[in-house]
Amino acid sequence: MSPRVVGLDLSLSATGIATASGELVTVRSTPDLDTIAARCERLVQLLGAILEHVQGDDVVVLEGPAYSQQAQAG
Repeated sequence: MSPRVVGLDLSLSATGIATASGELVTVRSTPDLDTIAARCERLVQLLGAILEHVQGDDVVVLEGPAYSQQAQAG
């Protein structure tokens, strides 16, 4: 049996997910407040949304950082 592979393009504003079934998903996130608690909650919600799409997969591949980019919003 072939391994189930999922790809992630991680971003605070729009994370891309390529699922093992071939589905392409974008998880969007916008900041509500500029507090530590709000930032933590945003990360928890983002993690939960990502985990919904990778359950049962064997391998998760992450896109590497774009070192040529200066600073990105999000």
